[in-house]
Order: sequence, then C-alpha cells, then structure tokens
Amino acid sequence: MDLKELGLLNLRQLGINNYENWYDEFPIYIDNFPDLMYWNILPTKDLGIVEVPLKNVIGTDHISYGKGYTWLENLGNLKKFKKWYTKKSFLDYFNSNINQGLGIYLYKFGNKYIIGGGNNRIHIAKFLNIPYLNLPVHEHFFDEEFFNLINRYIELGIPLNIPEKNLTRVYTWIINFKDILTIGLHGFDTLKKFLEIYESISLDWSTSFKTKIFLLFNSDSNKFKHIYANNDFDLQTISLIRILKFNIFNNAKL
Repeated sequence: MDLKELGLLNLRQLGINNYENWYDEFPIYIDNFPDLMYWNILPTKDLGIVEVPLKNVIGTDHISYGKGYTWLENLGNLKKFKKWYTKKSFLDYFNSNINQGLGIYLYKFGNKYIIGGGNNRIHIAKFLNIPYLNLPVHEHFFDEEFFNLINRYIELGIPLNIPEKNLTRVYTWIINFKDILTIGLHGFDTLKKFLEIYESISLDWSTSFKTKIFLLFNSDSNKFKHIYANNDFDLQTISLIRILKFNIFNNAKL
C-alpha cells in the first residue's frame, strides 16, 4: 500500500469523507522557501502564542515531510499516527488551551508559516479544517533593502559573487572581471557605496582612453583592491570602478 492509500485510510479514520484539491499539493520544504536567504539576514522575533490561520501553513522544516510528498501522502506517512485517533479526540485536544502550543512551533514569513515542531498534529489539524490555532511563532523579516541591492547588481551585469545561502551583511563580496580586475568589498555599507559610485559614472571618451592605458600596463597581472570602509573609495579605486563599468558596458574581453 502506497502513502497516498495510507493517507486515504487515515482520512477515513478521522471521519473525513471529502477530497480537497490541496491534498495533492506539495508542502514547501523550508530550504526551498522563495528567497529564503533574504529572510534569514535580519534578527528574528519571538511572537509568543499567536492565532495562526492554518490555511497559511504551507510547509515544514522536517525533511521527512518536506521533500517529495504531498500533504495527503504525508498524512499516510505520519510517524505518530495511532489507530485510536478520531476526529473528536483531536478536536478535544486542540480545543484545550493547555495543549495547543505544547511542543508545536511555527516560523512566520510574511503571512505564511512553516512548521518547525509538531508536524503530526499540524498536519491532522489542517485535514480537520480547523481554521485557527493559538501557537508559538518565531517571525522572520524580509531584508528588502538587501534584496533590491543585490538584484540591482544582477541587472547591471556586475560580476559579484552571490552565495546560494547563508547571506549576511558582514559578508566579503568579490567582484572579479576577467581575472585582471578584482575588488573585495567588506560589508553591506561598502556594497552600497560601490553601487552608488558605479551608477554615478558616465562613460565618455576619457573613460575609454584611461581604460586602454590601464590595460596596457596591467595586461599580465591582476589588479586587486580591498575596500573595508566607505573612506577607502579613493581616486584610484574610483578609477578601477570606471574601468570596470566601461568594460562591462562594452562587453570587452580583457
């Protein structure tokens, strides 16, 4: 018997005879939450016990339930599902304020929630169509400023190393162009300042001339510059940024 068939058996045991479309949807595993790294930069907040709409619980951090199974298959795969479970026993359980938050907690991302603890009970509560539960919640906040900044780098084609996860504001960013021009940006403020200078530079004949001179004397070596603070953006660094922009703009091969 496969997990979907087991899920249907558990549905009948809970006295659920209807079949809803979301049963065949896949819960989101927390690592696959959209733009997760931008939700993990800012400090989280413990909200305590709050009223949670279960329709907004969309996934889990438990690998056994978050990768490859539908909600219904998860119901058939619940490790702690017992033969004596009934709809009444669970409704009585969840109607008790003492039990609602016991061993259960959720992560909040905007208006969506991911199960952190209590996968068995939250799954069953969703299938019982319980609209709300009072549960412990840890809220995550989306770093929109950081998100917009990184996407602006991408839009402009600046060759910035962007990690797939574990993004922080104290990260060391490397801009490497054709292994000749490399700039290390240490921290969020220098990342912002670099972009501000980059976008303020206009491309004209003098930029072209300076670029050719630079390439003439640096064709066999990598020019590397570390930027630790905004006051490190001296005239030499601004010249390097100008050269970088010229070559990106013209898609030149160094």
